[in-house]
Amino acid sequence: MKLSTKLENPETTKKLNDYLIKLARVTVPINHSTTLYKGKYDYMGTRYKPVNVLQGINELVEMDPSDGRYHALLTKLLCARNRVSDALTSAIEIVDEALEKLGQ
Repeated sequence: MKLSTKLENPETTKKLNDYLIKLARVTVPINHSTTLYKGKYDYMGTRYKPVNVLQGINELVEMDPSDGRYHALLTKLLCARNRVSDALTSAIEIVDEALEKLGQ
C-alpha cells in the first residue's frame, strides 16, 4: 500500500506530521542565522547556499594561523560542524523511524 493511500487515515496523517515537526526541529537550527552573509562569495545568485553556521570558514581562510582569533574561530567552526553532523544524524534517524512506522 502506498503512503498516499495511508494518508487518507487521519491517524497516519497526524503521525506523519509529528515526524515532519521532529525533522524541522533538528534541521532548522543548523541553518538559522540572524544576519545575511555578505562577503567574498555572494551565494544569492546560486541554487545552493552554505550552511549559515559554517560561513565563518570564509573569514578563517583569510586569517593568520598564528593569531589567537584564528584559533578561536576555528574552535567555533569545529563546534558548529559537530552540531551540523549531529543534526543530520538525528534527521536520518527520524526519517528511518518514520518510514519504518508508516510503512507498516
